[in-house]
Amino acid sequence: MLQARSNSSELFFCQEFLKQYNLKKIRSLYKSISKQSKKYKEEVNILTLENRKDLNNKMINDLKVFLDEVEISSEITRLNNGFSILELNLKEDSFSAGYNLASRVTRQQEVRKFFVYPDDLFNEKANGIYYRDFHEISLRPNVVMDLVINFHPYVVFHELRHAMFTKQRRTIPLNIFNKMSFSAKPGFQLDKFYSSGLVVEEIYTFVADIFHISKLFLKKSKPVYEKLFFQRKNQLQSITISIKRLLEESDQILKKLTHETVSASQNGTIVFQNPKMKMSFYDPGLVEDVRDIKVISDKREEVIKRIQERVGEHNKKLQELIDYIENHFHEMETHLKTTEDKVEILNPFKLFKLTSKLKRDAYRVGVLNVAFEDL
Repeated sequence: MLQARSNSSELFFCQEFLKQYNLKKIRSLYKSISKQSKKYKEEVNILTLENRKDLNNKMINDLKVFLDEVEISSEITRLNNGFSILELNLKEDSFSAGYNLASRVTRQQEVRKFFVYPDDLFNEKANGIYYRDFHEISLRPNVVMDLVINFHPYVVFHELRHAMFTKQRRTIPLNIFNKMSFSAKPGFQLDKFYSSGLVVEEIYTFVADIFHISKLFLKKSKPVYEKLFFQRKNQLQSITISIKRLLEESDQILKKLTHETVSASQNGTIVFQNPKMKMSFYDPGLVEDVRDIKVISDKREEVIKRIQERVGEHNKKLQELIDYIENHFHEMETHLKTTEDKVEILNPFKLFKLTSKLKRDAYRVGVLNVAFEDL
């Protein structure tokens, strides 16, 4: 995924709001933390527990100094296992436009905590994680620094979109993005980027990622943004292909559905499974019915048919959305590049226009024409 890039980020240290600070110290901290972050990622599997703890805590301490230097409030907590985490005190009064925007959206989406815990994320091989059950977001140190200097804050907003969909579960019941997720059983891989767990809302979060990267590319046509765009686009294509395959698995599960292969959880989710995977479907209205068919045989046929119809309707709409996105990819590949002096280059304006349309249409189809939430 993304790693800190000191050379490509150098431009962003020249922004007006940073000039009042000690730029030499900020650059030095940025490079040091980025180097530690890279070492951690490359060696996490061979480091001893004590080495991991030392490196984790050093990154946390250095990040605290970095944030103090630009007057962004944060607090370090030592966990019982000896590892330190850093919690960001999200306020909109910093000199960083990106950080202020993230702070505002965090409150809007009812996220309770933003924190940095390097060891947790490096074990997950992720830049950020939204913990749905706790309404908390964990970020890598370099992601926080990039947010502060307005380099590429889209990683943070990717996680905030997951919070948005969690909030929408209460307000938009017909949203096809936030109803379904998949988890793999041992020996089965869902996707090359999301091997063990995949939520359907990743489709929209990645669509929005490539739009926001295209917006950055339009403002500053730097090679780093072109590279990020294609990285994210390739991931989105992989996810849509994987979800199409998982929907085929889902159809097979539904055809063979019995009261023994479906169960209900406490959070309004119905769980189906086969030898390869578990499929979770959020529908509080069906939970009691599923519980009943475990003990009342007379209701089984009726309830199973209702489940098949409800999930089947969802899968059909989701398939239509995936088909639309795949057609849009073809349009992108046809129109995005232009030739100048016999060199093929990415056209920033066309990229922005196409990704803007894709983001808006994906939201309209996925959230079924509900008022657009621009995140």
